[in-house]
Amino acid sequence: MNAAGEVRSLYRYHHSIIILQPVPAPLKTAETFLREFFTARNLLGPDGRPLYRYRIRDSEFEELQLILSDELEERDFHQRAIGPKGAMAFCLWASEWWRCNYRSGVWKWQPLVEALGHPEFAPGDYRYGELRLLVTRGLRAWGRTVHRAGYNRNYLGTLVCEGGLPQQLILREKTHLRHYLEDLLDEFQLFGSAGVPPRDLAERVRNRLPRAWRRDVVYDLCGELIQEICRLQRELGDTQTPVLDLDRMRPGWRDELPVKVTDQVARELLNGLLVGAIQGARRARIDVRWNVDLVRVGNGNWELRGSFDLPKKIREEAVHRLFPGWAQTNAASRFTLGTQRAGKPFRALAVAKKQQTVEDGSAYRLELFPAAKETHTREVAAARTLVARIPDDEYSTDLFRGASGLGDLPWVFVPDDSEDGIRSICRFAGQGSVRSTQPWCLVAAEGSVDVERVTGEAKQQGSLGNECQRAVYWVSGQARFRSEDGTRITIETDADFDSSGIEYHLVGSPKSFDNGVTVFFEGGPQVHELRDGVPVERVPEDYLQWKPKTPDGVWQPYSLSAVESGEIRGWGRLRYIKNDEVYYSVATGMLPRGADITIHPSQDPNQGEIRFTGFGNIVAGVADGAGLEARGRENPEDYLLALRATSEVPRELTVVVDWFGRGRMEVILPFPAKRAAFLDPGGFPLSENARVTEGSIAGIHAEVIVPGSARYQITGEFSSDQDLDSTPHGNRFVREIPEVNHGHYVLDLAQLDLEIADRLELTDSPGAAVRLAIVDAETGEPLPAARISVTRFDLEFEPLADETTIRLDPRSLQQISASDLDDLSVEMLSLLEPDEELVCLVRNARAEWSIPIDSLAPGPYLVLGRLGARQRVRPMAWYAGEPAQGRDPDSAEATNVAQASAQAAMTDYRSTHEAFGSIVRRMASDPGHGDWDLVFGYLRQESLPVMAFPLLRALFRNPVACVMAAADASESDFELLWERMELFPFAWWQIPLTSWKKAYKSYAAYWQGQLDEMGDTDQAWEILAGQTDASIDRVTSHLVGLKAAFGFLRDRVACRPISDDASKIVNPEHLRTLRRRYFEHRLACPANTMPERAVTDLPGMSAEVQRIVADHRWCGALFRHGGTEMVDDNRVAVADSPALTAALVVAGDAASEELARAIRQVRANHRSWFDEALWLAQLFCFGRKQSEQIHRQLNKTS
Repeated sequence: MNAAGEVRSLYRYHHSIIILQPVPAPLKTAETFLREFFTARNLLGPDGRPLYRYRIRDSEFEELQLILSDELEERDFHQRAIGPKGAMAFCLWASEWWRCNYRSGVWKWQPLVEALGHPEFAPGDYRYGELRLLVTRGLRAWGRTVHRAGYNRNYLGTLVCEGGLPQQLILREKTHLRHYLEDLLDEFQLFGSAGVPPRDLAERVRNRLPRAWRRDVVYDLCGELIQEICRLQRELGDTQTPVLDLDRMRPGWRDELPVKVTDQVARELLNGLLVGAIQGARRARIDVRWNVDLVRVGNGNWELRGSFDLPKKIREEAVHRLFPGWAQTNAASRFTLGTQRAGKPFRALAVAKKQQTVEDGSAYRLELFPAAKETHTREVAAARTLVARIPDDEYSTDLFRGASGLGDLPWVFVPDDSEDGIRSICRFAGQGSVRSTQPWCLVAAEGSVDVERVTGEAKQQGSLGNECQRAVYWVSGQARFRSEDGTRITIETDADFDSSGIEYHLVGSPKSFDNGVTVFFEGGPQVHELRDGVPVERVPEDYLQWKPKTPDGVWQPYSLSAVESGEIRGWGRLRYIKNDEVYYSVATGMLPRGADITIHPSQDPNQGEIRFTGFGNIVAGVADGAGLEARGRENPEDYLLALRATSEVPRELTVVVDWFGRGRMEVILPFPAKRAAFLDPGGFPLSENARVTEGSIAGIHAEVIVPGSARYQITGEFSSDQDLDSTPHGNRFVREIPEVNHGHYVLDLAQLDLEIADRLELTDSPGAAVRLAIVDAETGEPLPAARISVTRFDLEFEPLADETTIRLDPRSLQQISASDLDDLSVEMLSLLEPDEELVCLVRNARAEWSIPIDSLAPGPYLVLGRLGARQRVRPMAWYAGEPAQGRDPDSAEATNVAQASAQAAMTDYRSTHEAFGSIVRRMASDPGHGDWDLVFGYLRQESLPVMAFPLLRALFRNPVACVMAAADASESDFELLWERMELFPFAWWQIPLTSWKKAYKSYAAYWQGQLDEMGDTDQAWEILAGQTDASIDRVTSHLVGLKAAFGFLRDRVACRPISDDASKIVNPEHLRTLRRRYFEHRLACPANTMPERAVTDLPGMSAEVQRIVADHRWCGALFRHGGTEMVDDNRVAVADSPALTAALVVAGDAASEELARAIRQVRANHRSWFDEALWLAQLFCFGRKQSEQIHRQLNKTS
């Protein structure tokens, strides 16, 4: 024994013998252990977090086991030493034991209490009741609660969840937990960008978990884990060895995870999850951004320049990540991508067209408009929104780099390389406090800030010329920028890490009362950090401050609870400040949940009311009340502001709302007077029957203000001075005008651009227009003074007598402004070389241009007048040289476009169809005809109407030629052909099967002759079969219902045996199933719920059905509804139109042009319903027809 007293003597008397034994020093108590446990973590005590978040160390766990084993011992007279601190210690140890030791199977107390050496605590033993008390008291002391399973408390399940993810369970392959985390990762990568909390996503995929694990703490834990995994993935970039790379780059990275993991867990689980995150990020990468550059412009000055960076291709997964509100089930084959800013019109940037490739899967190919390549020098710093528009809907997003715009904090720009010196162009790196690994940067700050050099240099290098007056500073090292209100910004170069590229985004429930000019948040927003447009994490409220826009407003703590309680209201600034440095500042507004403003006009057009509901205790008035009488009245449920115009009624007014010093807001609202009108971008009503051009509709609004609630629509109808065959198949369209407030309806006409463009595509006549009217949705009656017309071209050229000069006609000069005339570009397109560069004409006088006769190759041309990216002048035909030079003297019929153009030039260019019709008839049987290249060259001129090209006008009238074009088109040309041809009064799905067979027979004969020259007949047939398969696969990807028919066709063309799939097509049970599905879907026809006046009229439908059923009995089963023959009713006719179309196509027949056009109108109005009904009917019709043919053949043989 030593003097230190590490052991002591005990004398025990046993059979009168004294035995001397060494005994260990006394153990710590649970209370002492917990005190030291919290001190080591800089905590005063428990703070309510789950127990796994305290990160107990292995040595602490072992020590605690000894302490508990001792304290749980029974003493003399059944005294027990365990107390409240011991109960806390037991819960901490038990939760960690489960995390380390649980492998699989049912949760049981037995192994845990045996590890403590106290099996008497197991269920059924005498101390089990004490165990439950320990758990209850211990968790309560930690600030946690015992979960319930039904009506019972789940003591063990709660401890299991408190311990976090069991590491032994994670290591086992194919466990529920492992697959659950993989599914959660997929959900987070898809919906995390929408601001959906990770915990909510974790609960969304809970069905992957065992029922016992479906607990809030598990959702919290797994959500945090996946969020951290994705953050680490963004830091790593693209790698296949993420754990090894993290160990090298950040040795302590495991400590940042929300769970404790061993090296083995890291290798097995985290490596797999990180690799999955990297692969998912690669698949869903969003390569869309708004770039802002700082450019030197001379004299020591700088300017901001902005431009969009759009990829040529974007995966479908990335599209849904970019537009989270766009459901994946609502896939569109085509959409228009554009940008929209508050109070500004929609501006199209690109058309996205869906394609399927082996390497990319489902993706969209972007065809960029000139606007996508423009460099902007005005309003570069403004926030931007991208909008995807499909015919029936639109989706907006700000989840891309650069969307949030530049605020009032200093802007930081860095060079693209690391060399010293000033570069002429620097890219935007961030705003507010920024760290950069670059050796220097440029900072654009307001002139009122004080600049303090901490290390290195900070000197002014000129000023910013556009956007706003800011001084530009060159910073190398560390510098501080302080504003008048004490805001401190630190800029550091040569930093250890790079914070450039970080943006911030407000996530909440936005609400606007003035078409997005000012945006408020109901209940207040959260601030999320973004990298490359993707939310990374939420900024804690401890770092957020709010300053109301009131005369005595000061910075105060911000929280959602302060908004809910009413402490924060109105308009102001929200900022992110940490360690006295500001990283983000934005002007925004706060409203109570449920707050709304409604307009209540009276029957008197000079007065009305504005009602504020859910605003709380407020007072409201008008900022400029000249000529107005305003009276406010507070009611128990709302606040009413009554207005009366004493002179001219204003169109809009600025209303001020005040919360008695706590906050204030201003909002521009329409004067509450009854009216309906189309308003120009400045807000002034357009005159009745005003004419506007297609390119100028953005910013024009249809507005209705009425007492009470109703439904209003815009109707559009095409009218033309041309022939009936140029009338579009979707002649009329209807769009609902959304109610933005009670009694206030607004629609931006830019949302109708696709419908209008499709109809104007079929004309180059200034007399053609889409006539728009605002109508009552219930009666269909147009409202007074609410009609306008939209034309494609409002200007025309005319030739002068010298035949070398053209000019705008006198009427056009009255239509165009002086600035637009100066910007008008006039060019010539060769109709024999449409892919060649356009010929630019030289301006002679202000509205005259010279034709370069001597330098033009002989042949036909179109003279074009372009304003920016929009063709504003009606294309004018021009023939260079003598037309007779292009004629074939030995042929009365034109054989190519050159000859047909010469013939047309000598007669009437616009009325001569036969010359081009003869060419198309030749092309229909000859895929090698030289003018097929011209067809695709014309189709590529997407800024021009398809009707501008005589060859295309002749092509759509010949179905066999259209099929030949589709059969022999390349993969890229095929999609172009398919989309552009349907702009004509034409539909691929109305072409009879006989036309497809005829064209493919000629196609096969031509290529067989070409391939026979190879000498190897087997190889020739193999190549022909491959070409045919690829061609038909492209067609059937659009005409799904005819896939079986085309399967027969491909086998016949390639001289192969008919596939065994034929037996499935004629199977009676299969046909009965198809018919049943068809009639189930038929019941969902939208016409069944529409008023009679809104249902498309189908002239001659009943007679056509009777004729086709009499001629082809195999289709009759589709027109018997519950055993009753069809009745002559418009709704029934619409419901039967897919079946009639399918029967005509399969029979090789066609309806009258009038009925065919009406059926195309039905499809345009109800596309999704019609397409599904059509493919079911096509499958049934083809199967029944084949079945009858087989029966007839069997009868002949027998």
